[in-house]
Amino acid sequence: MSDSNFKLWVDKLYSLALVPIHLIPQAIAVIEKSIPNGAQPIYDYFKENWLSRPLESWNISTNKGPKTNNHPEGFHCKFNRNLGAAHPNIYKLIRFFKTREANVSVDFATIKLKRFESLKPRKNKNINREIKFNYIIRDLLENKISIEDFF
Repeated sequence: MSDSNFKLWVDKLYSLALVPIHLIPQAIAVIEKSIPNGAQPIYDYFKENWLSRPLESWNISTNKGPKTNNHPEGFHCKFNRNLGAAHPNIYKLIRFFKTREANVSVDFATIKLKRFESLKPRKNKNINREIKFNYIIRDLLENKISIEDFF
């Protein structure tokens, strides 16, 4: 088994989060048919820790908006950068949360007033990626592509 084939198989595991829930059993069958040599323990772990949970708890196929965790990652990056220490003093921590709360309040008021032009626009590459993804999902749901083609 080559490294590239193994990576493609692991990517199928990641992709399950994007497969419409009613197609998950078909997708799992495709994944199980193609388990590479030596990857059974990985699949067993995945099955035990993810497939045993309710699908709605980890499947993001019906999400409207971002399908990543970039927003929380961005918050944590900003949080760590602004605090500048793994264990900041309490006053610095309080100052950070006060500033963050004020910024969120302004953003919320802006959204409430429907003045979106002042909010940070989404990047074109992210918009295009989402459009492309939506076309692929539409084709999958309309049986224009198979679950094998999805992967």
